[in-house]
Amino acid sequence: MLIKTKLGGMDASQLKRLKEMEQELSQMKRMYADMALENEALKELIEKNSEAGREAGGSEIPGRG
Repeated sequence: MLIKTKLGGMDASQLKRLKEMEQELSQMKRMYADMALENEALKELIEKNSEAGREAGGSEIPGRG
C-alpha cells in the first residue's frame, strides 16, 4: 500500500526510468567506494615510502634534497 501511495502518480515508463536510475546510483556508489579504498591504499603507500626514504637519509621529495 505504501508503494502505491508513494509511486501512484507515475506511469510505466517513469517507473522503469526510476529503476534504471536507482541501479545506476548503486553502481556509482560501488565505484566511489572502490576508488576511495584505492586512494587510501595509495596514500598509505606514499607515506610508507616517504618514511623509508627519510630513514635511509634521502629526501622526502625526489630531486629536492
